[in-house]
Amino acid sequence: MGEAPDKIKKLLKCSEDALYKGIAKAKSGSKVNQIGRAIFNEARNNGFTVIRDLTGHGIGKKLHDEPQYIFNFYHKENDELMVNGMVLAIETFISTKAEHIQELEDGWTLVTPDGSWVSQFEHTVVVHNNEPIILTK
Repeated sequence: MGEAPDKIKKLLKCSEDALYKGIAKAKSGSKVNQIGRAIFNEARNNGFTVIRDLTGHGIGKKLHDEPQYIFNFYHKENDELMVNGMVLAIETFISTKAEHIQELEDGWTLVTPDGSWVSQFEHTVVVHNNEPIILTK
């Protein structure tokens, strides 16, 4: 980021830290929603919020597989238990203010309605008993 303002540097660090806090929750027997809780708490503790309509997801025979959503916040109904061997794309979407995005007419570009900055970090992990295995490090 070079000469980026301190707030943007803090946003980037928070997003990356939130990713690792979420990854730490990817253990067999834990609920998927604990990943989102950890990500959200890290964002909130640093004065940021999360984009609620962008999520991580499971990876299997398809790029987007079960669990279909790994939210960046605690979602009560997102209570599937993780099991050994489950592969997840855990993605953080941490924002300076906005909680939602808009898709532009090109069908690809995503923006925040208020011009907030957003940082996204991601890893693909395998759920394991004691410690998740990061595949994309």
